[in-house]
Amino acid sequence: MKKNLLLLVVLCVSMVLGSTMRAQDVVLFYESFDQCIGYGTPGSHDYEDMGYTGGNDNQFSGNIAKGVVLTDNQNWTDSYAYGAYQCVKVGHSKYAGHVTTPTISCTGDVVLTFRAAPWTGDSLMNIQVTGGTPDKAAFELKKNKWTDIRVNITDVTSGVKIKFFSVNKHRFFLDDVTLLPPDPDEPAIRLMSSPLVDLGFLGKNYTTQYANVQVVGTNLSSGITVNFTNNDGYYFAANMRSLSSEGGKLTVSFGEGAPAERYSATIELSATGKNGTKVTKKINIGAEVSALDLEGSGKRMDPYTVGDVILLANNPGTVWAETRYWVKGYVLGAVKRYNTDQFDGVCTNDKTSLVLAAQAGETDYSKVVTVELVSGDARNALNVVDNPQLIGQMVKVWGELLNDKTNPLYLQKPGVRNVKNNDQYVRPWDQDEPEEYDPTGGLVESQKSKGASEHSGNKIIRDGQMYIIRRGQTYTITGQIVE
Repeated sequence: MKKNLLLLVVLCVSMVLGSTMRAQDVVLFYESFDQCIGYGTPGSHDYEDMGYTGGNDNQFSGNIAKGVVLTDNQNWTDSYAYGAYQCVKVGHSKYAGHVTTPTISCTGDVVLTFRAAPWTGDSLMNIQVTGGTPDKAAFELKKNKWTDIRVNITDVTSGVKIKFFSVNKHRFFLDDVTLLPPDPDEPAIRLMSSPLVDLGFLGKNYTTQYANVQVVGTNLSSGITVNFTNNDGYYFAANMRSLSSEGGKLTVSFGEGAPAERYSATIELSATGKNGTKVTKKINIGAEVSALDLEGSGKRMDPYTVGDVILLANNPGTVWAETRYWVKGYVLGAVKRYNTDQFDGVCTNDKTSLVLAAQAGETDYSKVVTVELVSGDARNALNVVDNPQLIGQMVKVWGELLNDKTNPLYLQKPGVRNVKNNDQYVRPWDQDEPEEYDPTGGLVESQKSKGASEHSGNKIIRDGQMYIIRRGQTYTITGQIVE
């Protein structure tokens, strides 16, 4: 058969050249499709009656190519693909089809070659490469004619898988799929490390991020020129504009403060090969961005939780400096400091601080945040010396989480600093229908009205203002005792 002859030629060349055989003569993968026939299944009556039809017999339409797909290599996958005469037909008149190779073990740069011909009336086909970057992926085929196609696949790390299909649902014939190493005499610019930059979470003021990209030049007669395309110069930079003909280490950096979608760039490397040809390679530098899993947004009606504050503190620069955010949590007490700036536990005799937790009665101090109460209404309403009933209550404070881009702590704990005056601290807050909560945060019941004076068990509504009763005393939601 024709493909067996081709493979025999390759083997003969290998035997003659022996150890001097060039790398590109070594076949990494070859699929002949010689077992495919044009109709039915080998051994059936249809096989004997209909013979070989479709593709390699120069028939490209009609009542042909209805056999099963039989391959030399295992683990091919296909959909709406059919056996033709020692090749396969991909696609159906009503449905798009594909054939996909098994994973082919290889690294570096490789060369894909194959033969393709269109079904009469169609002309377009595509490939998709998993594990490498092809230099082209769309092809226009000539009517009633086979076309030899060559594709350079670069930056392969462990293996490739190649899918043959048509985005336009066109039908085509495929044959002689071959994967070869690159020609060692060809000039090339290769990438030996990933251009992906892992930035983690992109905060408002995070620090500049760097990544090293290793470039290797082969058979070049000139140095490698580094050109920037489609980049924002303020947010992106590289440490040099040229490399030697052998390549080198290119350090790229993304500046601080850009929106997440701006963290991408393209570098074009170019040089002249020893054979006089121009060699180019484009590197798409991308940032891998993750997000913090926050429960709140820091807004009045959607405050950050204690867990949010701790997570933000572990990722400095994730909130705006000198900006106040809303934070909610249960009051454990105040910070016991012994005249130092350290966190030494919880007490009930300090007016300048609070300790908040995600649940009342928390004893694990790794799960708490500290709050600075500056003088004024906030301190008057929230300090536990004057308001001991707040212990076990959920409160909401409005303050700064970070000062500039450093030190997200207050008293050596993730914290909320410079809490300022605001009109509501103790839960409930900002409700269309005011609701009463017990010290553990559970809902007791909703008020029926915001009208004139009304007493309902342990809560009072007076002239639209809500009051709560704790331990026989009545308080406004800002914590002040009323008659």
